[in-house]
Amino acid sequence: MKRFGFLVALTLGTAALGMVLGGTVLAQNKPAGAPSVTGRTRIVFLNLNEALKGYSKFKALRDELKRKDEQFVAMLKNKQSRGEALSKEAQDPKTTTQRKEAIESELKQIKFDMDNIRNDAQKQIIKYQQEELAKMYREVFQVVTEYANANGIDLVMQCKVCLLGNHDQ
Repeated sequence: MKRFGFLVALTLGTAALGMVLGGTVLAQNKPAGAPSVTGRTRIVFLNLNEALKGYSKFKALRDELKRKDEQFVAMLKNKQSRGEALSKEAQDPKTTTQRKEAIESELKQIKFDMDNIRNDAQKQIIKYQQEELAKMYREVFQVVTEYANANGIDLVMQCKVCLLGNHDQ
């Protein structure tokens, strides 16, 4: 019985393979008047991440993002140091109850301000980064298009890791 099941599976598999291969061969048959293509398609792979790493504008963007981040970190440190000073004052036994309540209120405001600074920093930095990267991608696209057209390249594909070709260029 097992042998019968194996034969049925083998027969069905062979029939399916025949239909696929036969369909492929039939699909490749061209009408008698169709022109034949004798040229080659030239394909180039571009590792965009590597291309941008060496790009001076990308390096400038990275430095600018770092500078902006440092500005927001300085603002946060300023708020944090103010909050620490207020906390120490609140722990001092000489501080009045009324002043402790004012300090508590100010500490809540500082926490709120710090959260706003973090959110604003994230929004501003991400927006700036996206805008600048979009400009760079357009510039790279233009250069790649001009290069491809000048050198008879039919297709440029982006890859993350390019394993073939000359990597010295």
